[in-house]
Amino acid sequence: MAKTPRKAEEIEEIRARILTAALDIIVSEGFINLSMRKLASRLGMTAANIYNYFNNKDEIYILVRARGFEMLSQDMNRVYDREKGPQARLEGIIRSYIDFGVKNPDYYKIMFNGSSPKYLDYIGTPMEDVAQEERKSSLKAMEIVLSTIKSVIKCHDETDLMQHTIKLWIMINGIVTLYNSIGSRQVFSKVDIVIKRITEELINSYR
Repeated sequence: MAKTPRKAEEIEEIRARILTAALDIIVSEGFINLSMRKLASRLGMTAANIYNYFNNKDEIYILVRARGFEMLSQDMNRVYDREKGPQARLEGIIRSYIDFGVKNPDYYKIMFNGSSPKYLDYIGTPMEDVAQEERKSSLKAMEIVLSTIKSVIKCHDETDLMQHTIKLWIMINGIVTLYNSIGSRQVFSKVDIVIKRITEELINSYR
């Protein structure tokens, strides 16, 4: 008796489970140790079954990154739509970005701080098109920040605008990275309070 084809919702649920398991392996053991066999073992599936949903581990890794950027973009878009003025939007986006990084440290790590492959590493490979889609996801978040900063600082020079954006990203990334660091909690007993104050100082610098 032939198996009943899975519904689209079931397929997406299984794909999501695979991506979540892959994220855990990449963060805990590194991208180099991610394999279809290891994923299958963790999920109680066969490696052959994993291939029914993804072509290879690189595709899985790229889609995990894309998933993280989509989550971040959605969070910031909600803030952008909710707040009515440029200043309120920028403050909300800064808080939203930091909140995302703190609540999703695993995604944040492979999105920004990991040494795993990035888009440029896949140019000229069979995974280039998939990587290009992931790159588009990452640029969505950047475009939201760029447009918001531009409206706040009234900057029309593209180089200056990018400088402001990169400076802001460096500050935010530093805050999130420090907060998520186990070492920081061993060195600084009141790191939560300090991070909150630094965040407020960063927001105040744009008022």
